[in-house]
Amino acid sequence: MADCYGPIRCVGSPNKVLDIAGGVIEEGTKVILWDFHGGDGQMWALDGNVFRSKANPDLVLDISGGEMENGTKLQIWGHHGGDPQQFTLEDGMVKCSANMGLAVDVPDGNFDNEAEMQIWEVNGTIAQKFKFDAWKPIRCAANANLVLDCAGGESENGTNIILWEYNGGDGQLWNYDGAFIRCKANPTRVIDMAGGEIAQETNLHLWDFHGGECQQFRMDDGFFYCTANGGLAMDIEGGALENGTNIWIWEANGNRDSQGFQNPAEREWHPIRLREAGNMCLDIAGNVIEEGTKVILYEYRGTDNQLWHFDGSSIYSKANPDFVLDIPGGNLEQENTLQIWSYNGSEAQVFDRDGDCFRVRANPGLAVDIKGGEFENETEVWLWEHHGEGPQQFMF
Repeated sequence: MADCYGPIRCVGSPNKVLDIAGGVIEEGTKVILWDFHGGDGQMWALDGNVFRSKANPDLVLDISGGEMENGTKLQIWGHHGGDPQQFTLEDGMVKCSANMGLAVDVPDGNFDNEAEMQIWEVNGTIAQKFKFDAWKPIRCAANANLVLDCAGGESENGTNIILWEYNGGDGQLWNYDGAFIRCKANPTRVIDMAGGEIAQETNLHLWDFHGGECQQFRMDDGFFYCTANGGLAMDIEGGALENGTNIWIWEANGNRDSQGFQNPAEREWHPIRLREAGNMCLDIAGNVIEEGTKVILYEYRGTDNQLWHFDGSSIYSKANPDFVLDIPGGNLEQENTLQIWSYNGSEAQVFDRDGDCFRVRANPGLAVDIKGGEFENETEVWLWEHHGEGPQQFMF
């Protein structure tokens, strides 16, 4: 989990982050706002739906006294996994998983040091908007000990991106937001195609963020494709898995040894909740984690069989990350009930997120749907013609 720590920043005042008051790392210490300085009391890891403190990973973000009501302060407390410690990132807010109508809130929108964090009914104001910046290594699929690194420990414009053994330095930690790959050593800089050339053999280096196409990458099934040209991908020059190997752009060829990387944004597990009934979520029937088990609707309990990871294509189960949401028999037809199955990359396991809906990529006219629109325990999940109404609207 050490790779996954980052600050929880206020969108309304990005230099302000959630901090442990006075650096007192013990149960009951309040959580406050403070200027970012990078200390362990300001660094958090999202473990399922729990925010663990880097200062002591056994202590987590907690709602004081378990009181789910306006004005209750936040504190750190020993992990027990109960409702007061469960949070969901949604719409730029940190919501209470057990009551999605409540969210972490800056009192009166006062972004001053020592402001005591609280929960408050969701209102969508800037006082409830946060960004969780998790810095993680980007590891080679063929050798997880080799990661993307800034050559020579530099972070200046033009610094080459290379492979190196993982050491946890800032030049090896990145934040991928679905388009841009920022470097922790200098968050104003991102991985960039040298000279703005989106072409084979173009070198990758650090450069000031400007948002152009030469800085945009799309992660799909373990490959970083150039967003502007999906026929090109990030590549390990010559496929040499050793310290100092250059990273450049090459024709996308599906070779995981030279082009496969672990998504730094992956393996964050969340429930897939109904928007119209936030206490109901997708579940694996009977917690039977084997091929062919149906996917159903059930009240949220926070167990692994209710937690999922969507990588932009497939929906993985935390209960067994080798299993994904699957369309039985590959029959892309209305009324086909969904199941879990071992990942195989077929079109029966590939979905696209469209607003609140999960649509079948191979047949976008079909969407994941709650059978009969019945929001009750054990209702089956199936495919139905896409209409975008309540039974197809999910929060994730």
